[in-house]
Amino acid sequence: MSAFLSALVLFLATALPHPTIATRYADTPTDEGGTPACASRVPPALYRAAHAQRCAHRDLPCGTQILIAHKNKTTTCTVLDRGPFGALDRNGTYFVATTEAMLRRRSGTYRGDLDLSPNVARALGMRAWIKNGKIQYRNGRIPVWYWVLPTPDRARRTPPLRS
Repeated sequence: MSAFLSALVLFLATALPHPTIATRYADTPTDEGGTPACASRVPPALYRAAHAQRCAHRDLPCGTQILIAHKNKTTTCTVLDRGPFGALDRNGTYFVATTEAMLRRRSGTYRGDLDLSPNVARALGMRAWIKNGKIQYRNGRIPVWYWVLPTPDRARRTPPLRS
């Protein structure tokens, strides 16, 4: 029975879509950011292969691949960073919000569960450019659905289903 429940939990975690808000991280239109938090936690070959198509998530394990959909656009990316933790308060001041309570206390704008690298953001229709020395965004915060994609490692840990 526990093997069945484990398989069911794994199926539901990977098969059901997760609705959230996605934002684009980086300080310039072409900035790929600093060293991601998961850089030392994944194999170097995976890090190099996935770096251009990466995202940040607070809870998903490093190296997790996800499929993201926004309207009629989809793309895949790999979790190689943590976040998003930043928010804007009602005065437009940036602050780090690590909890929902902190966000509510400063009346901040919720940034969702995903921070996307510039390549992933472009694939979903987000744009950034410089105007008067400040970065400007079009569709800088969008509603998305995401699915956790099964990986060979995760499939090996899944107990076989018995008939």
